[in-house]
Amino acid sequence: MDNIREFMEDDGQAFVYQRFIAPTSGSVRFAKARDRSVTGSINELVKSAKFWLEQDELSPYDIGFRLDDMPLSALASNKKDSCGKPEKAFKALADGVPSTNLYNRNAQEPWNQP
Repeated sequence: MDNIREFMEDDGQAFVYQRFIAPTSGSVRFAKARDRSVTGSINELVKSAKFWLEQDELSPYDIGFRLDDMPLSALASNKKDSCGKPEKAFKALADGVPSTNLYNRNAQEPWNQP
């Protein structure tokens, strides 16, 4: 949790960490991915992180910033965009800016999901 906090503070998201992550860090919940594109994106992030750890010998902290800038099709904000980046998608969620693909096909808020 300290690494997540430190990374988010350096990324300018300290308020988001304090407001949303820190209070719930004691509980873990698992849920299904929205669709296969989300699972594929996660697999790509894991594969890239492993490569950078082994080949480039980057620290997990530095890899976090690289992963934050990777284009992923699951994060496309609209039909015209072929992909989006995790940093931009997270900031859109934190700022309350709706993005159809970030929530679901009906553009509902994530906290209203069954």
